[in-house]
Amino acid sequence: QYQIVQHTPTDVEFRYVPAGEPGAEDIAGLTAYMRGKLHPSIAVRITAMTAIPRSAGGKYEDYLSLVPPPGAAGPNPRQLRDDVAARA
Repeated sequence: QYQIVQHTPTDVEFRYVPAGEPGAEDIAGLTAYMRGKLHPSIAVRITAMTAIPRSAGGKYEDYLSLVPPPGAAGPNPRQLRDDVAARA
């Protein structure tokens, strides 16, 4: 299971549930893969989790953007990230 979360326009997190204990090679490989798919200016974080949290409606989302649309006064992405992490 995995989930890609965009926290800011330049910060992306790849969350995944490992089948076993993740090794340094696994983390390095995932980081390199994600950096190869995204613009070089994007910061990539890899986070191993015991479970991927579901939305308030109970749905599993592969991709989640916490970035409000341009010009919109949206929620604080850091607060949303903390709220999601607290539910995990």
